[in-house]
Amino acid sequence: MRALLFAGIILTTLDGPAAMSQTFRSIESRSGQFIVRWRDQFRVPPLLRQDEEKAGVIVMSPELLTVSAERIKEGLLQQLGTTDRWRGKIRFHFASGKSDPNRFQVRSTRFTNGWSYQVTLSAKIKRTVWLRGCVAVCLLEMGNRMAQSRSIEVPMWLIEGATVDLAQSALVDLSPSYARQVVVGGNNPELGRITAPQQPQDPLISTRQFLSQNVPVSATELFFPDIEHLSGNRALAYRQSAHFFFRQLAALPAGKASLQLFLVSLPDTLNWQKAFFASYEESFSTMLDLEKWWSVALTDLTQLTPVSSWSLSESLRYLDRILTSPALVGQDRDEIAQRRNFKLTEVVDQWPFTDQQPTLEQTMNRLRVLSIYAAPDLRPMIRGYLTAIQQYLEERRKVGFERDRPGQARLTAERVVRNIQTKLKKLDAQRRAMRNA
Repeated sequence: MRALLFAGIILTTLDGPAAMSQTFRSIESRSGQFIVRWRDQFRVPPLLRQDEEKAGVIVMSPELLTVSAERIKEGLLQQLGTTDRWRGKIRFHFASGKSDPNRFQVRSTRFTNGWSYQVTLSAKIKRTVWLRGCVAVCLLEMGNRMAQSRSIEVPMWLIEGATVDLAQSALVDLSPSYARQVVVGGNNPELGRITAPQQPQDPLISTRQFLSQNVPVSATELFFPDIEHLSGNRALAYRQSAHFFFRQLAALPAGKASLQLFLVSLPDTLNWQKAFFASYEESFSTMLDLEKWWSVALTDLTQLTPVSSWSLSESLRYLDRILTSPALVGQDRDEIAQRRNFKLTEVVDQWPFTDQQPTLEQTMNRLRVLSIYAAPDLRPMIRGYLTAIQQYLEERRKVGFERDRPGQARLTAERVVRNIQTKLKKLDAQRRAMRNA
């Protein structure tokens, strides 16, 4: 893994009488893409309290911001296997008033000659917030280069996956230390110096360890995360799953080229999912194909890393989630559809078979992943659900065809549904008994 290029900075000041009337100064990064503007009074960054340091808060001075931004962009370019062809300038300014370590706000503006980006952040900011925010705005600039009327949407899994990969690899070294107080314009010999790592690090070490002890999110959840995945109990599982997903995509044949194609094609589609499947059509063309690929990738991961089984109660809780399928339900066209969770028995009894197939296939993929992590006592039950669903799908596809053997009863949809209802109700009763016990 090659060392990053030197990311120097250029300081611009105002001279003469005009400088007396100005209250702002600016600094520009080596490539010219990143510009920091600040009030002249902001000469020395604020000091960190001990509790802030423990919480992962760093002090951001104008010089350090430009150096770190160049370094993060360089690492991102290495991840994607591309070179720097930036078009839109990214301007930073420090928020006034009370410091908020979680503040990183981006506003994109379209001009006749391209896009421009304004970022507002606090001088005291969490290291993770800074890294994630800088990755997000760099990806936004890359994808918007060909955009005309509207800005693109960068998927959350791409932001989180690239961020964790940078943080856990040797691509980005955030030295010089943010703890040092650097006066703007001072002659600091370490300013802009990039320390190459002694040894390249495997960025998947901690990700493999985490996923060996926790159930990863599904591919569908990666694409459509809810509040729990973004800021709730499953947020860490989402980030680590997104990292492994990002690395697996890059490892595919022409994986990095497909990631580049995905980014540049975002302006041509109304939703990024369509651009994604078009960019990876040789590997998977549908969400179902992606779920299958993802379950295989997770199975391969567990063969390399010993997996710690979940407790029985925890395994049952995840099994309950997998066996319910959310859907939007409305009585008529004028009524606003309401979200409702359906049991498997309701899915096979009430849904059209064309809607059942992708939902049940997805349920099977998630059951296969859960069987890796579930408590040993629960695995036979998981296999029972898998077998019941698989047999149902095979028999339901045969409905209406000729009998295989003379004297064999003709398969009807009603008969196939009755068979799986009996099996599912029996398995559900066993699950309730195990939960109560």
